[in-house]
Amino acid sequence: MEDIQVSHLKWLDEIDGIGAVFPEDKYNVIKALQEAKIIAGMTGDGVNDSPALQVAEVGIAVKGSTDAARAAASVVLTESGLTGIVDLVENGRSVYQRILTWVINKVSRTTLKTGFVGLAYIFTGHLLISALGMLVLTFMTDFVKITLATDNVRASKSPDSWQIRPLTNVAVLIGMCMVVEALAMLLIGSRVVGISLSSHEIHTFSFLILLFMALFSILCIRERGPFWKSRPSKYLAIALIADGIIGLAIGYFGIGDLPALSASLIAIAFVGSALLSLGANDLLKLKLYRLFHIYAEDAPA
Repeated sequence: MEDIQVSHLKWLDEIDGIGAVFPEDKYNVIKALQEAKIIAGMTGDGVNDSPALQVAEVGIAVKGSTDAARAAASVVLTESGLTGIVDLVENGRSVYQRILTWVINKVSRTTLKTGFVGLAYIFTGHLLISALGMLVLTFMTDFVKITLATDNVRASKSPDSWQIRPLTNVAVLIGMCMVVEALAMLLIGSRVVGISLSSHEIHTFSFLILLFMALFSILCIRERGPFWKSRPSKYLAIALIADGIIGLAIGYFGIGDLPALSASLIAIAFVGSALLSLGANDLLKLKLYRLFHIYAEDAPA
């Protein structure tokens, strides 16, 4: 409670201290703080603390609390003292950042896949990725998404709050940019290398474009600052490298109705995705985070 700016609450001037108030005043203090746009936490152990514990953003029942306080609180401490609150806040903010990464990655990749397949069909009249290619793509990238739960993050210094609309706007705009880039690589493969849009090779080429765009975009999106500012966790790194090797093997040897490609086409998909995701898209991400007030200097990696 030390950081609370009570100057915003005129009626608190008449109270000697927040801790020395009547039970009903604890609830009023929390509501007043919230009306002043201050995220409030509350600790307590008694029945009279229950209303305030329930209405606070984070209600914390200390060890030995009554059943009523435990039921109303969001968190119950199992050890004496309040030192566990620091770990609680840091873990909560770290989880929030991992969820943030997952949401942006999920929405942007869905925009990429649907936009690429739909627009490619409109412009070319061909479905440029087979059912097998889409199945393998989903299967491989799902393993990477699971490991996002282990990724290295550092908790932000200020409280986090969900902003669904700005978050969706950022994810969709990044996804739309990726659609344009994927179509551009497809055009380069068609015009420069000469791959036919009606051939089976185009299915493999489209598969590699979508796969490598997905893998490199995770390295971009997981970091709130420039992508190189932090390292992914061991498990995320292993999953990304494994998917990349498998993708290169599929491109070189082929599988099912995804035939082998020339080295030049594989290079276009791999190098192009890396340069665009970790270059142009990384800069776009930083601008969008600032524009929609998602970016913060103390945000996690």
